[in-house]
Amino acid sequence: MATKAKKTSSKSTKSTKTKKAAKASAPKKSKPSKSTKNAAPQQKEAAPKPVIKAKAPVKKREKHTLTRRERKKAVMQKHRTHEKDTGSAEVQVAILTHRINELTEHLQHHKNDNHSRRGLLMMVGNRKKLLKFLKEKSDERYKKLVKKLGIRG
Repeated sequence: MATKAKKTSSKSTKSTKTKKAAKASAPKKSKPSKSTKNAAPQQKEAAPKPVIKAKAPVKKREKHTLTRRERKKAVMQKHRTHEKDTGSAEVQVAILTHRINELTEHLQHHKNDNHSRRGLLMMVGNRKKLLKFLKEKSDERYKKLVKKLGIRG
């Protein structure tokens, strides 16, 4: 008895499969709307094609040929006050400015990178503190550095 039940169930699944396949392959009939039943068929006017604006091409970033450490050394050599100067306010501000510029460029391409944005804001705050210290200590050194780095317009 169990074998007969299995056979009938397989037949019923086959028949439902074929019915579904027939429905899927049959063309669907569209129902006329109520307003067009009695009216004469009208020709559709061609809708104007929407104008698609082209996006501006994204400028590709330059690949760094130097490592981060080498770039940092180059910035230090450019802004040091004496031969072994690595930690003066001028050098620290120059290094921060360089990193701020790199992160600003990164954020132009990756607008939703909020973790880097937070780091950028912290760097800007640190640079602001160092510049304030330098201005209080020596206004002349402060003005010279700001002009050399091209910050604070």
